[in-house]
Amino acid sequence: MNIFYISQFFLPENIAGAFRAKETAAAWSKRGHQVTVLTGYPNYPTGKLFPGYSLSFLSEDKSFSEEGIRVLRSKLSIKDNTSFLHRVWNALSFFFYGTWNVLFRLKKRMPKPQVVVASSGPIFAGLLGWIASLRFHCPLIFEIRDITFKQLLATGKSPRSLSYKGMRFLELFLCRRAKRVVVVTHGFQTILEENGIPKGKIRVITNGVDVSVTEKKDTGEFIVSYFGTLGISQNLRQLFPYFDVISSCVPRSKLLLIGEGAEKEKLRQEIALSQRNDRELLDGVTAAELEPYYGISAMSVAVLNPSDNFRYTLPSKIFQIMGRGIPLLFVGPKGEAAEIIDGAGAGLTLTGTEEENRNKLATFFSTPHWEQDLKKMGENGAALVREQYSRKKLAEAYLEILSEIAEPFSWVADPDDRKRTDARKSGENKAYSKRN
Repeated sequence: MNIFYISQFFLPENIAGAFRAKETAAAWSKRGHQVTVLTGYPNYPTGKLFPGYSLSFLSEDKSFSEEGIRVLRSKLSIKDNTSFLHRVWNALSFFFYGTWNVLFRLKKRMPKPQVVVASSGPIFAGLLGWIASLRFHCPLIFEIRDITFKQLLATGKSPRSLSYKGMRFLELFLCRRAKRVVVVTHGFQTILEENGIPKGKIRVITNGVDVSVTEKKDTGEFIVSYFGTLGISQNLRQLFPYFDVISSCVPRSKLLLIGEGAEKEKLRQEIALSQRNDRELLDGVTAAELEPYYGISAMSVAVLNPSDNFRYTLPSKIFQIMGRGIPLLFVGPKGEAAEIIDGAGAGLTLTGTEEENRNKLATFFSTPHWEQDLKKMGENGAALVREQYSRKKLAEAYLEILSEIAEPFSWVADPDDRKRTDARKSGENKAYSKRN
């Protein structure tokens, strides 16, 4: 099968969409399918073009050829992740340059796809996927990693605002135009059904990760880590009072934050004003550079703004943490993420009021066997990922969806092959005319 996968983010960028796209594409390639990925030039989370890359309208990145993935990079305007306008401009630029490449430059550089998979967000990658499906006359799978119109409500936008109405229209428009809609949580499926998308069109393929238990390194400190976006949706400042509880119970505790985002400077200022040396904020790094920090983490955090609109959100980092055998600390609303963690016994979930959460932490870390309990939580998380959320199993389930709708035939983008195909079709048509 010839698969055209569109994702604005791809490795070496350190973001959930990049991990999902790369690992899924690699798994499909291992199964014998031809996968072409259209993505942007790596710049997240630093807002700077990664070393070794130079911008052009369209180029091929050979870094992933050994894994059988053909990666084409389309030009975009690089902006940092510090404001809404920067994020929108970055996403729109990928859409505009990508549309030009899809319409005028890709046809001779890749096989005709039998199916287009477009991963959102940003939402404009989904719109680009719809255009590609029209250009290549093949079905579209619209993948939604986050429902943006619900996220807007969770971060304070009014349902009467133009941004909310526009985003809701666009996301539902693409859902209706797609042959299948793939979502990462069962809750997202419920939301789409409530908004008129037929249940039979929607499939759930969660995020996942290949289990790779991290080798622990003893620093002499109890490090509680957070690695990821420092944005409004995460509301990371809510972590500080909970870390205070941990530090009062566990000697030599340290809160380590690594990432980029709109709230970064506010967090930096608050840490500076506290005049405490047990909180540290570092700039965002690549996935490879981040890996050693997992090795020194005693617990790692997944956090969401405790809005009810986030109850169906399932942060991909919970799988990254569990897959490394590290106990989780989840802070956010009651919902799908907390249910998975509690069900597996993979960590602590703080989903109540601030007082309830502080009491829960104090009780846990006051027991004489809390270290053994944390170790068991890490083991439970790794076992759950191995059994239910491995990339291999999820990619195989995804392939079944592609096989349901993929176009049965495809020509390759070689002029001689295309002439032969056209001649064959012409001969078949003449023979048909004579018979009739």
